[in-house]
Amino acid sequence: DWRASLTGLNLENVRFRYIDENRKVDSPGMDYADLDIFVSELRISDLAIHNDTFDFYIDHLRARDKCGFVVDTLHGKFSLSPLFLIADGLEIKTPGSKLDLDLTFQYEAWEDYIAFTEKVNMNSVIRPSELNMKEIGYFAPDLLAMDNHVRLGGMVKGRVNNLKVSDFRFAFGRDTRFLGDISLYGLPDASETFINTSIETFTFTREDVNRFAIPGSFGTIPVPAELEVFGKMQINGQFTGFYNDFVSTATFESNLGTIYTDVSLTQNEDYSNVIYNGELRARRFHIGKFLGLDKYFGNMDMDAIVSGSGLTGNTVNINMNGSIDSLDFMGNTFNQLGISGEIA
Repeated sequence: DWRASLTGLNLENVRFRYIDENRKVDSPGMDYADLDIFVSELRISDLAIHNDTFDFYIDHLRARDKCGFVVDTLHGKFSLSPLFLIADGLEIKTPGSKLDLDLTFQYEAWEDYIAFTEKVNMNSVIRPSELNMKEIGYFAPDLLAMDNHVRLGGMVKGRVNNLKVSDFRFAFGRDTRFLGDISLYGLPDASETFINTSIETFTFTREDVNRFAIPGSFGTIPVPAELEVFGKMQINGQFTGFYNDFVSTATFESNLGTIYTDVSLTQNEDYSNVIYNGELRARRFHIGKFLGLDKYFGNMDMDAIVSGSGLTGNTVNINMNGSIDSLDFMGNTFNQLGISGEIA
């Protein structure tokens, strides 16, 4: 049992080099078996060492690693050991991000950082911050493709591949805003990630979604062009499944009207069509614009059981049973209509 302390430590223009000669392959991003860190400036105060645990304040840090990760400034209160890293009041500024958070990493050995996605448990409170998501890729290399500048806040718990985010606030692009709770299992492979989401509010446009970069062969999230007609969409409710195969119990408000759903929705393998099945309620929904037949049809109020595929007049094939309370057709309004059959 031993202790030591230091009032302050200042370093400038220091290079830290570490190579594990037994490393198997070079890794993209931060390679903990092949580190080459240049510290332009480091100011530490109130350093206390107790056995293998270091407590200290970083008043200022500016550094870069050979992988390309750059810290313009960093400060906060730290506690570091072979089993954990705790950072309170942590503020970080990089070329693409500005973060304000409390953060804890828990692990069983230093080597767990090499498999950060699977082995390092995170617990974080994120105050309103800005993040370029590709910078996470320096620590979880599969995410290097996610060049998305977002505004965010909330509470994060778990590993990257089994993550829970509560009271999550997220903004991207011109129109995308999210508030809710998310559980993600399977990252960083977005196409294989199972999602359980409780949405208080989620506003987005197809344009924003199409610009959101993800790992994998598609590069961005494939969204059917047919959704353009909805304009800005707002959702609240529950989603469970994969991004292209999920169950929705939710309310959708858009330029076309309001839809209440309890349905499953799946995109086919080449993302050229959408298949759906379940209960659907529409209120003041412009069915004509939805089907590309607005010369004939206008708003509709409907309750129905639906199964089918397609989102436009050219691709739609729907089996439907239910009732239409109100339908505008050729300038006239029809009420209390029963529906049973196929639309193709």
